[in-house]
Amino acid sequence: ILLSAKNYLCIRNDFLNDPQGNRTGYATAYTSHTLGFIHHFNDLIAIRPEIRYETAYAKGVTPYDNGTKKDQYTLAADIFVRF
Repeated sequence: ILLSAKNYLCIRNDFLNDPQGNRTGYATAYTSHTLGFIHHFNDLIAIRPEIRYETAYAKGVTPYDNGTKKDQYTLAADIFVRF
């Protein structure tokens, strides 16, 4: 979502089905929902902080926090430098 010439919001929803646990180690379906903000300082440098929520759907499956939780939040940031 474009907010201005140098700022926009990024919304991302993902689905991963790992029915045998071959990719993640846990047999379940997952979704993640991410909201990010991108600011371009100039043509070469941009920053993207984001918050993400992930959850697993199979009953009794707890792939996060050393196997103790079925979901988690992540706060992250990227800096892009073009060259």
